[in-house]
Amino acid sequence: YQASKDQLAHINEVLQLLNVMDQDHRFEEKQNETADGQKEAKTMSEWLSRVIDESEAKGEAKGREEGRAEGRAEGREEGRAEGRAEGRAEGRAEGRAEGGIEGGIRMLWGLVNDHIIDINVASARANMTVSEFEQKAKALMAEESAEYKP
Repeated sequence: YQASKDQLAHINEVLQLLNVMDQDHRFEEKQNETADGQKEAKTMSEWLSRVIDESEAKGEAKGREEGRAEGRAEGREEGRAEGRAEGRAEGRAEGRAEGGIEGGIRMLWGLVNDHIIDINVASARANMTVSEFEQKAKALMAEESAEYKP
């Protein structure tokens, strides 16, 4: 298709007709813009090119903004998921370490109570003072007995 270079004599009327028939207000907006001092288009091709170019620019801008919004939302969700996974992994690692220490203290306390090792040896193995070791062991045993009460 080769657009005509003929100038339109009644371009405002043609734009009004397109606006009424198509109920597409872009034509009316373009007509109002030329009344504001913008260079008036002389051919229908010029008018349609302006309308289409501006519509595409608006569509691209809207698409970019929607894409950014979706990207931000996806990024937040991915960040939350990563944070939860890291938190669970850290929690498991800390729990294992703490459980290992507590299990060692319980074992050493049992050996002390069975008179197999001296409390000084047990506290040294736990890297604690005797009073710290005794206090921690008693707290763990009290905790354990509370868990198993009917």
